[in-house]
Amino acid sequence: MKESLSTKELIRDTLQKLLEEKDYAEISMKEIAKSANVGRRTLYRYFGTKDDIVRFMADSVMDEFADALLMQGAKGLKETTNIYFSFWEKNAEVFCCLDQSHLLHYIEDHLSEYIMQVAFKTKMKDVDMEPEQVLSEMSKERLYDFYFTIAGYWELTKRWMREENRSTPAEISSLVIKILTERED
Repeated sequence: MKESLSTKELIRDTLQKLLEEKDYAEISMKEIAKSANVGRRTLYRYFGTKDDIVRFMADSVMDEFADALLMQGAKGLKETTNIYFSFWEKNAEVFCCLDQSHLLHYIEDHLSEYIMQVAFKTKMKDVDMEPEQVLSEMSKERLYDFYFTIAGYWELTKRWMREENRSTPAEISSLVIKILTERED
């Protein structure tokens, strides 16, 4: 299993490097295999298409986010927000690669699912329900709050990451906390 994961990560990292040099549409599976120094059969054993590799890239980065929350023991909104922006600062290369290649939709299209996976890995470890069941049992107000919050953080992240002289993670976190607490007044 470990060997297959490292091969998958090598392929993912190879695609990311290729994306820094050329457009996504110009990259072939054959080129990815050659650049990763793996056989085409090996490549296709793990990924049927380039899109599958990008999905793995998105899945990997969101798994790393969950791990960051776990390792740093985020307890409340302030800590979670700090960890969130620090995480994206550390992963700016992946974000920018996906953004410049117009591939952020691989995260956006599944953002609520990713956040639920993060929640189940961190705060809801002991919940014996599927994420879809949790969402279906939420009140309408709580459900809308969940989606509103996710969308707000994500849109702010995109704006922040695209700024030429962006604020530090601590500065953007403080601003977000200020906005959220002032809104409640």
